[in-house]
Amino acid sequence: MLLFPSTPVFFAVGLQSLIDVVQRFGIRWDLLLLQSVNFIAMAIALYAFAFRPIMRIMDARRAKIAEGLAQAEAATGKWQEAERMSQQMIRNAEGKAQQIMTDARRQAQNYASEQQKLAQTRVADLLQEARTVIAQERERMLAEIRHGMSEMVADLAERVLENQLGSAEREQYMGLIKAQLERRSVP
Repeated sequence: MLLFPSTPVFFAVGLQSLIDVVQRFGIRWDLLLLQSVNFIAMAIALYAFAFRPIMRIMDARRAKIAEGLAQAEAATGKWQEAERMSQQMIRNAEGKAQQIMTDARRQAQNYASEQQKLAQTRVADLLQEARTVIAQERERMLAEIRHGMSEMVADLAERVLENQLGSAEREQYMGLIKAQLERRSVP
């Protein structure tokens, strides 16, 4: 209420104080009016030619920033999806690698088992072959021994018989001994 007194006395005192202030500071009404018009014109021009374009640019900038944020959020979502997919792919690859390792171990065990069976079969064949060779060699040696023995027995019998039998009896007896020895030496 003190700023706007309602009585004429206060109005007159206030007006006089205003005039004193204007005169003391050297304010000219005509220049004040002109500068006020100039200020309003400049404000309108700045609003029309500077403030509006700047506001449009700022709005466009805000829209671009909002679009960039939306794209960044979408990219973050895609990145998270890609990360999840890569983790899934890694888990799948680890599972496949584990399966391959299991299959490889199983195949290696099967191969080792087959090779062991093959080696056992080969050893058994070699043993059988060695037994056959040994048996053949034994038979050959026995035959040689029999032959050698038969010659020795024949020589011995011939010496013994020379002293005791005559020549015809000796020949007959030697023939019988040789026949018996030949029958025994034939397997």
